Amino acid sequence: MSGKGALAIIGGSSLTFLVVVGIMFASIDLDDRSPTRGTGGKSQFRPPPVFEKTTPATPSITNSDASLGDLPNTRTDSIITKLAFPEKQMDETLETTARARKKISATASKHLSKIKADLKQQIVELKKNRDQMLNDFSNELMPMTPEKAADQIASLDEKSAREVLSKLPESKRELIREAINSKGKNISD
Repeated sequence: MSGKGALAIIGGSSLTFLVVVGIMFASIDLDDRSPTRGTGGKSQFRPPPVFEKTTPATPSITNSDASLGDLPNTRTDSIITKLAFPEKQMDETLETTARARKKISATASKHLSKIKADLKQQIVELKKNRDQMLNDFSNELMPMTPEKAADQIASLDEKSAREVLSKLPESKRELIREAINSKGKNISD
């Protein structure tokens, strides 16, 4: 950087600083804060004028915190109250959470009860369907030979096989049971 460039930067910065200081002094009214004349050379400052409040201010917090002063009753009151009394905010949050949990719990309980009732109804319907299918199966076994019927029944679990056999007449049941036993599978009564 050349000497002229550095000098231009320093001069521009100084000029900007002086403009800012000038604006600051122009905005200050020196007459209200200047020393009173005629006091024998003593400097005496007058306090700035006090203006009457047009509306009474409501204290935002109940403790005696003089640094906060009287604040108007606005949105900042609740923020300051939350900052000044975090226990109250925590209690409110806990109460809100507890109410939400109770509501969710009640809703979930109702939903769970409905699901249980639906499942019970479906189980009853499935048992009816199963019984009907076993009845139909036993009716299909009647015209079959004992060997063919034994092959069909051997594919069932033992409980279902017993139920199917119980629906057949006793003479047919004994013939099919002998055929099943000859194949190595044993179905007890």
